[in-house]
Amino acid sequence: MRLYHTLADYPHEMVEIECAKCGRHGRLRTSRLLAEHGPDIKVPDLLREIAQCPNWDNMNEGCQAHYSPSSRVERP
Repeated sequence: MRLYHTLADYPHEMVEIECAKCGRHGRLRTSRLLAEHGPDIKVPDLLREIAQCPNWDNMNEGCQAHYSPSSRVERP
């Protein structure tokens, strides 16, 4: 049993992310992400890749990027 989804499992045509902290918001086509990152990238790892936030690993001022509710995938 896997504890994560991969991009191949992603059921939506578009991936939408947002960040309440910096106000960033974006939508990307799943087909484009598949071409760029491959079907085996884990959905949590994909968020890090597409957010490209310099604060991702900052323990004090960390990134708050997340998938928008319309882009979420049910847990396996």
